[in-house]
Amino acid sequence: MLGFLLVSAMSLSFAVAEPDDDDSHDEIEDEFEDEDEDEVDDDLEHEEERGIEIEVEDDKVEINSYSQNKDTEDKFEIDIELSDYVEIEVGYSSETESESEGIEIEEESEFEFSVKFKKIIEFVDLNENGIYEGDEIDEFVQEYEFTSFKPIDYASEVLESGHTLHKLNVSTTDDVFKIHLYMVEEFEIVDGNLLTPMEIKMDILITNFNYAELESQLALYVKLESEYEYEYEEKTHDEEEGWAEDEDGVKTKIKGENGFFTWEDFALVDGVEMPVEYTPIADDDDDSEEERIYFNYARGDSIVHDPKVGFAVLTANPTNWLTIGLIAGGAVAAVATVALIVVGARKRR
Repeated sequence: MLGFLLVSAMSLSFAVAEPDDDDSHDEIEDEFEDEDEDEVDDDLEHEEERGIEIEVEDDKVEINSYSQNKDTEDKFEIDIELSDYVEIEVGYSSETESESEGIEIEEESEFEFSVKFKKIIEFVDLNENGIYEGDEIDEFVQEYEFTSFKPIDYASEVLESGHTLHKLNVSTTDDVFKIHLYMVEEFEIVDGNLLTPMEIKMDILITNFNYAELESQLALYVKLESEYEYEYEEKTHDEEEGWAEDEDGVKTKIKGENGFFTWEDFALVDGVEMPVEYTPIADDDDDSEEERIYFNYARGDSIVHDPKVGFAVLTANPTNWLTIGLIAGGAVAAVATVALIVVGARKRR
């Protein structure tokens, strides 16, 4: 009986996980519609479409991105502020309504975190491990502080899809440090990269830095703040969804809502792809309630690096046959366990 049950369950597993019927394949493909060929399900794009409102001043920006087609209201907010650093504060809030025993219940949730680009440090990597570890290990040369900025520049562009690409430019007065920021209303391919509506993409540029030493390199000092802990992502959310490759990052989460700060694991240094080394997350020296990370770049006159910040979007992908195969495999194990229990019980009799 045990053998019969195992063989039957395994047959079911293979039949479900690997359908041989061409019609079954066609049905799966039909469930995933992608008219704009951006490899994102059109139903998901419609559900996640956002309306965006932007208010720009010389030294700050307020962005409100709100859901257009969801049953529940949610808001994605980004505040950018310039002082002696560049701060990007990201917030997410949602309102849901439910009914229990004839009583309507309204629930609200709010979650925010921030990323601050603090300054650039020139150092000599004495132990040649590619990262800045403080003047006790490496040779500190100088620091470049963000003390003066140009007024924030805003522009928009209507894409082929009919949706709007929002663009912001932040720059120090001498143009040594710049951040170009991009935000979209729906999933869009921009310059060969997929942008999602629940994130803001950045291009960090460091150009014509006045090096004081011949053998030095640069580290970008970044501070992270959240009510909840940050943790390293072995595989980023966008990588798991197939929306990005070669990323690293950290996330902070509450009640299943993931805020993330991710970055490409290479930078263009004088037009050549070079790996970006980064330090582990650590308590910040200035404020123990904040954390810090250093991005370390190879020496060059032009450094371009692409991070992004936002909230994870749960997808509604069509049937995943690998998942079904694993579930069926679990069923095999369950059937086998039951059968062994039955056989054991008979032996004890």
